[in-house]
Amino acid sequence: MRFRESQRIGQAWLWCLLALSAVPVYLPLFRKLFSPDTLSCKDLNLYLAIPHILITLLLLMVNLKVEISGRRLSYRFFPFHLKKKEFALNRIECAFVRKFDPLEERSLWGIHASGSVKSYHLNGPWVIQVEFKGDRILLLGTKRPEEVSKVLKDLRIPDQDMQV
Repeated sequence: MRFRESQRIGQAWLWCLLALSAVPVYLPLFRKLFSPDTLSCKDLNLYLAIPHILITLLLLMVNLKVEISGRRLSYRFFPFHLKKKEFALNRIECAFVRKFDPLEERSLWGIHASGSVKSYHLNGPWVIQVEFKGDRILLLGTKRPEEVSKVLKDLRIPDQDMQV
């Protein structure tokens, strides 16, 4: 039994905000490009466009990959993790899928670390909560909760109700 999922940032409000913030930055640049005046390095919009482009590229590159197989659980949050993080299933005390409310849990989408809890979540209301021996908790976002639950059950990974 195997589960694989890849997620990208999908919040429409974020992309709308990025597009709206682009208008006052790029419109004056385009006007200047098509006018007889030359574009100089003193143009403020040129300096605003560079960070806007970099932020947009970063958001386009962000990708969360989760894989659960018969032996391992692995994840990679690119570009922040260049290599995937892997854990043997025997290190897991329990794992289950649950609803995730970032505001209620004082977290946001993306990366969050607080004490013994690490969270990697891009969109949607579901996370795979993985509790390791030693009280460490890992939250991984998922858009396919039923499929993950089935794989966890088929691999006989205890859920929250089966803890001793």
